Amino acid sequence: MGVIFSGCRQEQDCRQVLQVMIEDQPQILTNFNRLCQLLGRPREYIQLHRDTTVNQLMFTTSLEGGIINHTDSPLLRAIKYGRVIIIDEADKAPEHVVAIFRSLAGQGEMSLSDGRRVRPVQERQGDIVVHPNFRLILLANRPGYRKLIYVTLMD
Repeated sequence: MGVIFSGCRQEQDCRQVLQVMIEDQPQILTNFNRLCQLLGRPREYIQLHRDTTVNQLMFTTSLEGGIINHTDSPLLRAIKYGRVIIIDEADKAPEHVVAIFRSLAGQGEMSLSDGRRVRPVQERQGDIVVHPNFRLILLANRPGYRKLIYVTLMD
């Protein structure tokens, strides 16, 4: 299949130790999709590019009946509902966009432009609490190297 879990028989084991080895680079996204399917975990997906903005990571804007609606992005849905989020092409995004993922993976925190904050525990009304099952997978190409995989566990 291409994705090997070291010492993991159940998803609960994977929360403690998760080592991902990719053998088949062209099939990496297919492998992660299949892995989520086998674990029974819903997933969200975002593909970054050089024009990606921080607001695009946070909200999806739509016009419905002459009214502008802001709905939560796949990233926020994954955080709220404990889904796996796969962020593809992280190397192509601007540095300030990638910094969002550093903050989220490092401290489990992120500030939103509407005043809400993503936090490990709720400190004030309006905070979005990071679900214990939330998983962040960043995929990036390093020049001259195979695809770099970064998996973070929020436990």
